[in-house]
Amino acid sequence: MYTGNLVLHNRPGGPGLARRSRGGAEPQAVGRRIEGDDLRMIYKIIFVITIILFLIIRGIFTILAQRSGLSMNFTDGNNNQYKNDKPGLLSIIIMLLILFLLLFYIFYPSKSDPLILSLPIWIHSIGICISIISLVLQIIIHKTYQDSWHDAKENNLGKIIIKHGPYKWIRHPLYFSLILLLIGMALVSAYIPIIILAICSIPLFQKEAINEEKEMEKTLANEYDNYSKQTGRLFPKIIIPTIKK
Repeated sequence: MYTGNLVLHNRPGGPGLARRSRGGAEPQAVGRRIEGDDLRMIYKIIFVITIILFLIIRGIFTILAQRSGLSMNFTDGNNNQYKNDKPGLLSIIIMLLILFLLLFYIFYPSKSDPLILSLPIWIHSIGICISIISLVLQIIIHKTYQDSWHDAKENNLGKIIIKHGPYKWIRHPLYFSLILLLIGMALVSAYIPIIILAICSIPLFQKEAINEEKEMEKTLANEYDNYSKQTGRLFPKIIIPTIKK
C-alpha cells in the first residue's frame, strides 16, 4: 500500500519501506540489482576456485615429476621430455598476470567492478563448462606425458615422440588447455583484462610452440615432420577426406 511518498512492502522478514517511483518500478529494480550482485559474487568465487584448482593440479604433478626425476616446467611439447629447458618465460608472465588480476579483482572491487561486462547467464555457464574441461584436460595431459616418459626411460627407447592421448591430435595440448582455461575464466568473470589476456594468449602461445618445434626438428626431423602433418599445433587439425574419382 502507498503511504505518502513511500511504498510499503510486506516481506517474510517484516514490512519494509522504499521510495516510491512511477508505478512502483524502483523496488523491483532494486531486487534485480541485489540478485545481480549475488550472481557477480558467485562468479568471483568460481573464478578463484578455478585458479586454485589449476595451481593444485600443477603442483601435484610437479611434485610427482620431481620424485621420478622428470623435469616438469612450463614448456609444452615432446621436446620437454628430453631437454631440461628453463621454465617458459611466456607462461610464467601469464601466470603472474593472472595472479595480479585475481588479487585486484577480489580486493579492489570499487576499481575492478567497472571493468566487468554485463553478460547473460548462459555465457557465464559456458565459461564454467570450458574451465572444467580445461582442468580435466590438464590432468590427462600431465598423466599421459609422465607415463610416456617413464615407459621411454624403462625401455631405453631414447628420443621418442608422444603420439597417444591428447598428443594424438595436438602437438602442444598443454598450451591448448591453458588457452581454454583463459577463455573459460574470461567468460566466467566477464573481466575485461582477463578477456584481453585470453585473446592475446593465442598468438603468444603460437610463437612459443613454434620455437619449441624448431628444437624437435633438429633431433627428430623426418619423424617429427610426419607427426606434424597429422596433428595441429595448438588446436586439433581438421582433416578433410579426399574422394577418389
